[in-house]
Amino acid sequence: MRWLLMTKDIKKIIAKVANVDVTIITDETELVADLELDSMDVLDIVTELEKTYPIDIPGEAMTEFFSVEDIQLCVNELMAKND
Repeated sequence: MRWLLMTKDIKKIIAKVANVDVTIITDETELVADLELDSMDVLDIVTELEKTYPIDIPGEAMTEFFSVEDIQLCVNELMAKND
């Protein structure tokens, strides 16, 4: 259940930063290729995620954010460490 809620929240954050409708975002959506986001946009996503969840996303993790699923997996892993 937590995974589903996180997925919805993450997609909403990405949609807001990318200025697109959340319905076009899937787990496979690529941040650069599909949404044309740049590194500053990814930083905005990370900032919003850190405000939403009790996590700190390391800088090196951001370099691995290619798709929505990559972000979901990272957030889930960091949340599990906090449990």
